[in-house]
Amino acid sequence: MPPHARLSYGADNYQPRELDNHGIVGNMHTSAMISVDGSVEMLCWPTFDSPSVFARILDPRAGHFVIAPVSVTNSKQMYEPSTNVLHTKFYSESGVVRSLDFFHRPFEDYEPLYPWLIRRVTCIRGNMRVKMECYPAFNYARENHTTEIINPDGGCPRVEFSAESGSRKMILNMCSSGSIETITLQQNVPAEHLIDGGGVWTYLDMEEGDEVFFVFRQEGLGPRVDRITIPLLNKLEDSTKRYWRNWILQCTYTGRFAEFVQRNALLLKLLIYEPTGAVVASPTFSLPEGFGGERNWDYRFTWIRDSAFTIYSLTQLGFKDEAVEYMSFIYHVLKKKNADGSINIVYSIHANLIGLEEVELPHLRGYRNSKPVRVGNGAVSHVQLDIYGELMDAIYIYDKKCQPIAYDLWCEVRHICDFVCDHWKRKDKSIWEVRGPDQNFVYSKVMLWVALDRGLRIAYSRSLPCQNRIRWMDTRDEIYDNIMSKGYNFDRGFFAQSYESLDVLDASILAMPIVSFISPTDPRFLSTLDNIMKPVEKRGLMSNGLVFRYDTSRFLDGVGGDEGAFLMVCFWLVEALAMAGCHGYPKLISTAMSIFEDLTRYSNHLSLYSEECSLSSESLGNTPQAFSSIAAIAAACVLDKALTLTNTGATTRII
Repeated sequence: MPPHARLSYGADNYQPRELDNHGIVGNMHTSAMISVDGSVEMLCWPTFDSPSVFARILDPRAGHFVIAPVSVTNSKQMYEPSTNVLHTKFYSESGVVRSLDFFHRPFEDYEPLYPWLIRRVTCIRGNMRVKMECYPAFNYARENHTTEIINPDGGCPRVEFSAESGSRKMILNMCSSGSIETITLQQNVPAEHLIDGGGVWTYLDMEEGDEVFFVFRQEGLGPRVDRITIPLLNKLEDSTKRYWRNWILQCTYTGRFAEFVQRNALLLKLLIYEPTGAVVASPTFSLPEGFGGERNWDYRFTWIRDSAFTIYSLTQLGFKDEAVEYMSFIYHVLKKKNADGSINIVYSIHANLIGLEEVELPHLRGYRNSKPVRVGNGAVSHVQLDIYGELMDAIYIYDKKCQPIAYDLWCEVRHICDFVCDHWKRKDKSIWEVRGPDQNFVYSKVMLWVALDRGLRIAYSRSLPCQNRIRWMDTRDEIYDNIMSKGYNFDRGFFAQSYESLDVLDASILAMPIVSFISPTDPRFLSTLDNIMKPVEKRGLMSNGLVFRYDTSRFLDGVGGDEGAFLMVCFWLVEALAMAGCHGYPKLISTAMSIFEDLTRYSNHLSLYSEECSLSSESLGNTPQAFSSIAAIAAACVLDKALTLTNTGATTRII
């Protein structure tokens, strides 16, 4: 066997690309994380929460699918404008090769969905030698498989990867045009491979005009196709591009940051699981919030909080169909409430709790040796009372901007508000899902106030029956006074993290004016802003324009280890500053604009945001992250309004 046959699969010296250097493609069922090197580094199949087939970013033995020239000077990625079709171009003096990657999306309602990952490789200039390696690793690299190469007479070669359990057979099809008449595949199984079945590899000598299609799919999933042809693949590519372009045309935002807003909206659309309308927090799992640390979580589920924020953002931009589908999902969840009337903070994308048990995978080394690698999420058992406020806010916006809620959903809303009245004094783990003792977190109290406030607003605007209206109003007012008397540090002048941690700052407080709990120019809130914006060294939460959730050295959250700045609260700061700037503090708009412009540079080359960011500007945590894009959209919209009002000399309420 020649030396190159072993390739890099399983090599101990393999180092994954930085998290920034990846794009994502998907079909609203699953997604693939693709590096600028042309490697599929993470793909869970066939749905977001399914076990991985490729996960090399977490371990070199966990599967990958690489298509890249052998000799490359440089490579660049971009999305085709107004789509989620990813282009990766490889440059050298001898030639240029492009890999166009996408999952099929049908444009017309009558078209079937082909759940295929399609990779179209084209030699644009000169000539280049391209390598292809496909080494799957089933079930998070825990299950062996067999590999069979099939070369039919007069047809294109294909590879069949069959899981040891027999539960799944993945197929790699290849079609070529131009001077490439045949594709000779080879197979190798080095002894150090974790998965016995190994994979296949080949070299393609491509000249200008040559094209090769690679189709990765599952046997029996999607329409039956006896023979995959280039005309069919061209049709699927055209249909996919038309689908995304038609969808983004619905966006009603036309302000200064239109391209920025639309790219984040396209990302949020990718994170919706079409069959149920659920929204995943992120399509990836166990990417670390601190290199070498333990903050490695699985986000491939639907958090009520994240989903509510996502639908809120899309509704504000004019995407109402997504809100309708999500409300159907929520109604299904609310009809299956727990015995005490509560709902869980997180559900599977199928609206149940199956697959959420948190499990560690000790055989995987983790990204940059960040262990443990986890799947599932233990937060499913947490009590987080803030979710009722976020959910009610989404329902309120839906009722106001999309369509009036149905009576049956209103009945569920009444149950939520009654539950809040009964349980608002409870301690919880709040928005950050701490794994320490429950506390009276101020953010949770604020969102409980929001839940009752939005219930009352819906009842008033629609004249809906509300037998407990007086109780809701009294409880809402009691919560407000309770926060103002117990949640404020009068000595240092800021709203604290919790009643028990009055000396601890928490960036979640930035949401107070955003949810209309307090005026953005209330002296208490402005003083809190001043404290948050102090450097970390001076007991604040900022460093180089970035905001941390809280100081991990002052608040023991039960996890341990360090983390980066949290991008969502960075954008919340922009929003809060812009709102205050429109009410008598115009200089704050300039500050907001400066921070916003800086934050746009913390996205990756495709304008995608991870969950967190290191002080050296590296992405941290699962990426791309719905939370970050949601906050980025909201900040852009509010800042745009603030700048317009400032330029026209007008003043108005933008809360």
